Amino acid sequence: MKRTFSIVFIFLVVVFVILFMRFKELRNYNLELMKFNSEYEIYDEERINGLDVISAITKAVDNNEKYLISKDENGCYNTEDENCVEIYLGFIADDEGNIKIYKMDNVINKAGINELVSLYSSAHFKCDSIKYNSNTGKVKSLTFIELEN
Repeated sequence: MKRTFSIVFIFLVVVFVILFMRFKELRNYNLELMKFNSEYEIYDEERINGLDVISAITKAVDNNEKYLISKDENGCYNTEDENCVEIYLGFIADDEGNIKIYKMDNVINKAGINELVSLYSSAHFKCDSIKYNSNTGKVKSLTFIELEN
């Protein structure tokens, strides 16, 4: 009887330790996920200035470089990678207020970050959407639309 009780007790302790470690691991993952997402969710506002948008772009580029996201022949990051963060910029294209959307890679490759700063630092944007990776829950992309002044 004592032996059976000891075996059951040891089994329960091992199961409890395994469950506790799994819970702790899951909690740490969720905390890291919340920290990662909050770095981008701060830009989810109705009106932000161009410098904040450029900060979001810089943060996304730094993230993509950190995770060694591959680039295609056009210099654009592989958006299929689960760690890739992409920023889309919508600029007013004509006098009627039509918007044309560009990937951050294309804007940076064509104009450069310094030109982007000089042209749009005083412009205002709104965060139109934030998308999340369905596998990881991490922010996948943000879309900023230029507002008329």
